[in-house]
Amino acid sequence: MMFRRIYAPALFAVLLWPPPAEAQPLFHCEHDWTVMAGERRYGLKEIVQTPGEFRRTQVWVGHRSFDIHLRAAAVAGLAMALPAAVILALCIAAARVSRRGSAG
Repeated sequence: MMFRRIYAPALFAVLLWPPPAEAQPLFHCEHDWTVMAGERRYGLKEIVQTPGEFRRTQVWVGHRSFDIHLRAAAVAGLAMALPAAVILALCIAAARVSRRGSAG
């Protein structure tokens, strides 16, 4: 009888004790546009810091990463702008050459 009176509430308190708090991860990867070639990584990765929504973009070349202060989509757009400009210039030059050849 004495056991129930003393230990039962203590056992009940231990069973209802709240679990330890677990923190959410501080950083998470929002966009991962990287490829692995062997043990090396190439591409872009956008890391987001959860409280405050601070974003940083990492450019991966081999084993090294470089942090830049632009969004990943902006970096991808800038990376595609140069080849697009070269292709456009080649198309304009080819159109001019074909007009000259058909005019004479």
